[in-house]
Amino acid sequence: MKAAYLAIVLLALPVSARAAELDPAAVQLWDVVHTADGSVLKGVIVEEVPGTSVRVVLVGGSSIVVPMANVVRFAKELNPGFAHPPAASAAARAAEPEIAATSGLRLGVMPGLAFHTEGESTFLLSARAGWELALGRWGITPGVVLDFTPGVGSYGSDGGGLAAAVRAAYRASTLSPFVGFGIGGDLVSDDTSLAIFMGAGIELLVHRRFALSAEAKFHRGFGDTYVQALSYAAIGMGVEVRL
Repeated sequence: MKAAYLAIVLLALPVSARAAELDPAAVQLWDVVHTADGSVLKGVIVEEVPGTSVRVVLVGGSSIVVPMANVVRFAKELNPGFAHPPAASAAARAAEPEIAATSGLRLGVMPGLAFHTEGESTFLLSARAGWELALGRWGITPGVVLDFTPGVGSYGSDGGGLAAAVRAAYRASTLSPFVGFGIGGDLVSDDTSLAIFMGAGIELLVHRRFALSAEAKFHRGFGDTYVQALSYAAIGMGVEVRL
């Protein structure tokens, strides 16, 4: 037990020898790490070992390695003392570090309402799975999206669709706007057709592995019959999980 405690303490010790690489005072947006013991660490995350630890250069110049097991959540905060000189603003922005790229499986489910071209509305259940690659502040997630809409159209048929999709999110804070696009196939009754969808929304990070999301999207089917040309707009709120 003592050995395990000592290992955690040593892992979280400041690493002064590495602190010279960055000055958080020169960065406009700080990373904020909330830990299980109630500490709030402000600075810039310069290294992340997925599922293991993050290294933060703190305000004041020292750096610290924090085990992911001790992290409650991440946030962002504006540096109150930050100011770009007009002539040096481009160079200063270019010098701001980006978080090392990480990846992970993302799963999401979103119940909502679909408003069809007939003028009626139906329940919509949308599920997604993808592999996220985080590039600096951007999260790019290719994957698949599955939609289900019971009682579609005057036929009262159940509808569904499966699409290959990609979503891009800008992670500047705990609130992350995102856009998505997908192309795939619809299945309504015995008819199948090509379909595309476009969506946009916002994601609220409530934990490093969990987020709430709200999304609006437009679905367009292509075909000669009514059910093949089914189109609808949809809104919903859901949950995202990162594994």
